[in-house]
Amino acid sequence: NQIFFILLQLMGKYITYIGFFSIVVGIVFFTIHILFHIKGNILLFGGLILVIGGTIVYVKSQKNS
Repeated sequence: NQIFFILLQLMGKYITYIGFFSIVVGIVFFTIHILFHIKGNILLFGGLILVIGGTIVYVKSQKNS
């Protein structure tokens, strides 16, 4: 348990960047799906999960700093 908190403190300043990167990758997934007309919904759902998760991480990290 203590190792988790130590890693969290060490990576605290990078959490904002991880959230922002996740949002960008999610938007890229959406655009790939639209531009290349890929059948199936895996890119759409993957992009949606990345955008929502990245937004939550980014907002929480901004709130804590």
